Amino acid sequence: MFFARNNNQIANEQLEALLEAIQSKNAQAVKELFSDNAWAESGNMEKSILVLFDYFQGELVSYKSWAGPSVHATKNHGEYWKSYDCTYDFETTQDKYRLAMEIITVDTTDADNIGIRSLYIIRFEDDTDQNCAYWGDGEHTPGINIGKTE
Repeated sequence: MFFARNNNQIANEQLEALLEAIQSKNAQAVKELFSDNAWAESGNMEKSILVLFDYFQGELVSYKSWAGPSVHATKNHGEYWKSYDCTYDFETTQDKYRLAMEIITVDTTDADNIGIRSLYIIRFEDDTDQNCAYWGDGEHTPGINIGKTE
């Protein structure tokens, strides 16, 4: 029997893999979730991962998606590209957070784009608009972006 994962499952699996890597402070696992191009464009990702480990406190209790993910796909002359924009609220044993990420799952013209391109995370209490989904600064800046708002 053929079982296809839906868009929510794909996005949730990326989130769960990321949170597991952060909780276990596994820098290599975090690195492998990001695209090679995000690494190249972002500057100092190794330092960003360490800052992320310090920022994230506690063990995951629960998460919820803000009605998504938003999926974008383009097919042109045999070339195909697909990305997901996801936003989540989650709670740990010590704090509440908001997270937004752009994930590229397919790029037939540049395989180095595949993976998480941008990640934004903020403590729930620090977000300027807690009644709307969190999207970071809206710029999709490559790499790890901590505490940014629009």
